Amino acid sequence: MKTFIYLLIFNFIMSIDYNTQIQPIFDANCTSCHIGNFASGDLQLDTYENLMNGADGEMVIVPGDHQNSILWQVIDSGEMPGYPNDDLDQSLINMIATWIDEGALNSVNCDDGFTYYQDIETLYPNVTIQDDGTCFKSSDLQTLNDIIEINDFDNSMNAFELGTQTWNDGRLRFLVAGYYFSGVEIPIHTLPESIGNLDDLRKLYLEENNITSLPDSFSNLTALVQLYISFNQLTELPENFGNLDNLYILDLGYNSINNLPDSFLDLSSLTYLWLFNNELSSLPENFCSLDLNWSDDDYFGYPYFAIGGNMLCEDIPDCVENSEHFEISLDTYYYSVQITEEQDCSWLNNSIEIGNLEFGIEKVYPNPFNPSTNIDFYVNQSDDIWISVYDIKGNLISELINKQRMNPGLYTIKWNGENFSSGIYFVKISNSMKSKNQKIILQK
Repeated sequence: MKTFIYLLIFNFIMSIDYNTQIQPIFDANCTSCHIGNFASGDLQLDTYENLMNGADGEMVIVPGDHQNSILWQVIDSGEMPGYPNDDLDQSLINMIATWIDEGALNSVNCDDGFTYYQDIETLYPNVTIQDDGTCFKSSDLQTLNDIIEINDFDNSMNAFELGTQTWNDGRLRFLVAGYYFSGVEIPIHTLPESIGNLDDLRKLYLEENNITSLPDSFSNLTALVQLYISFNQLTELPENFGNLDNLYILDLGYNSINNLPDSFLDLSSLTYLWLFNNELSSLPENFCSLDLNWSDDDYFGYPYFAIGGNMLCEDIPDCVENSEHFEISLDTYYYSVQITEEQDCSWLNNSIEIGNLEFGIEKVYPNPFNPSTNIDFYVNQSDDIWISVYDIKGNLISELINKQRMNPGLYTIKWNGENFSSGIYFVKISNSMKSKNQKIILQK
């Protein structure tokens, strides 16, 4: 079953299309008399071919010259149409004239790189445009098609509901994709490399998906003004993320981002920056060079800056440490309420003296977690090590380390539970002589 992408399009039409704009005029006002073998004046207006065949062997359309076209002369004089309508709106008469002057074509000739709407179903089989638009950027259409294919949505009814999109001059300007408040059962997990084709996109909403990384081409979206990508599973941003220097609003909340690239400081247009509830333990040098209002809220009570719920405990830039929003997060109901989320400094406990540790799992953080957690474990002698995850029934669900020779030391490994349901699990660490367990809680 084909997945449809429903597009709400505001497209400035550059040409008049016969099938969607001219034929409907004839159907509503003319074809009751001008159809079949007994058509009035031997002129049939039910198809483009019949219209261009004329009447009684005489052409009624002169392509490129509406004033010398008999059809337009008769319509403009008010002589036609008759029954059922004896008067035709002047705007429709003008549209017919424009169509004739453009060459009286059966279809619109789109510019290079654009696709005529009637060809979309063939060229981009997962994309259906339900609007009167005419020509659309081929690379934009390809990107939408790629998003569906790479996420295996082809055979899932309503698996990918885009919500509201805006097109302008055949270019995609506003895109809502995936799970975002749409009730879609299957969220996006991967963005294709072709996402970089959307270089005229101004607003992008990708909340509440399962996106783990952004392709390098994401940095090509240099026209972006608003980017909402909270409630995903991002751990980092592309190195050249700073190319998005037109960003005005950037929402990265509720991810697992552990560092920001140096290019982040090139986001010179930022006015709203939300970094709350990630895993940031440090910030780029000269972070305070960003021109942000570090402490105030806007007219609606939204903070311009929020970074609560991270791991910022040492070497904190003054602009951040002194901000009234250092501990501010926003709740999960579309950020309607500010809440306090302290910085988690438990990771500093890794500085504990090794001599005091015993073989086994030292610490799991965060716990409860969603969707990933860090597992600190200590190996007290060179040995083969196994680390596995079991469900509450004792079923093995994941092998993190399988008989790996390890030297004495303190190690950290991450487990991502995105493909598992909420509940209690156990992490088991073993060497050649003994094993130990640690309870963990996945809370989605």
